[in-house]
Amino acid sequence: MNTKITENHWVFNDFPIGSIERFVECSWSLSMLRFHIEENKITSTIKNRINNHNKMKNISVLEFDLKSLVHTYRTDTSLNDALEEKETLVWLWFNNSQELINENFAGWLRSKLTVRDFYNIRCVFVIKKENINKVFFNYLEPLYLSSNNILKYFDY
Repeated sequence: MNTKITENHWVFNDFPIGSIERFVECSWSLSMLRFHIEENKITSTIKNRINNHNKMKNISVLEFDLKSLVHTYRTDTSLNDALEEKETLVWLWFNNSQELINENFAGWLRSKLTVRDFYNIRCVFVIKKENINKVFFNYLEPLYLSSNNILKYFDY
């Protein structure tokens, strides 16, 4: 059974300031939608604590390797299904997000994640350090300023 949007009971005040669990609660409660992290800074501890907290709240956690989807993203049923606006909540990890240098792929994903108001998806782009500025901080790119560095929200 997955948590539905209407069932959300966020209790971020129950967790210490700076904790990963409080970050997860706040991201859902405050509609913080998209994050990024350098590939070399995502530890198994960080990822597991985020995943475990979401799972404890009956929120689905899915991972996608964008390298394997760069040519099939429009037709990949699992990706497209995960990006649909639904009643159930889902936390998405996008590994190899440097593939979003491909403007068509990035533009398509942007249209799925930023054009409409949705409350059921939170996502993290895991990306190589050398590509962060190209994908998220170049004003000519589709995902310009569309995510925040996840590490500024909790102590690690």
